[in-house]
Amino acid sequence: GPVGLSGVLLAKAFGGTVIGVDVVQERVELAAALGADVVINAADGDPVSAIRDGARSDGCELSFETSGSQAGRSTALSALGRGGKAVFVGFGGDDLVIDEHLLVLRELTLMGSLVLPMGQSHELADFLDKQGLSFEQIVTHQFGIEDADEAYRAADDSKTGKVVFVWD
Repeated sequence: GPVGLSGVLLAKAFGGTVIGVDVVQERVELAAALGADVVINAADGDPVSAIRDGARSDGCELSFETSGSQAGRSTALSALGRGGKAVFVGFGGDDLVIDEHLLVLRELTLMGSLVLPMGQSHELADFLDKQGLSFEQIVTHQFGIEDADEAYRAADDSKTGKVVFVWD
């Protein structure tokens, strides 16, 4: 979704090799268009094996999980190599996804994140400006407020990037 796609842009700006994973083909294609080095549709098979193949190692150094789904979070942890770090952004369901054996034996670090603090928002804006980056690429749909029902249907369909309202 839009938060994960933002992660693609930022990881590339920091020089990372990015593997984008989603279960919606339209979003997989958008991740590729935004510069992901490898894209994987997790609905097509075993995403952990595909991620490890894409990482060309025993696993990723970092994972950034934004779907909140049990499958996505489990994949984010399972795809990490020894000493890897994962960030879960936002909330998901009530299902537990942390395999303590995986966490301990691979010496993984897990961090949760709710929102960017205001001070870091300013730093992020400065960084984006210096890098010549914009999140506008992630906006795939714009609606006037009079089309709010259609906008919410589009966003709820989960086949979009960021859906925004524009005022004239």
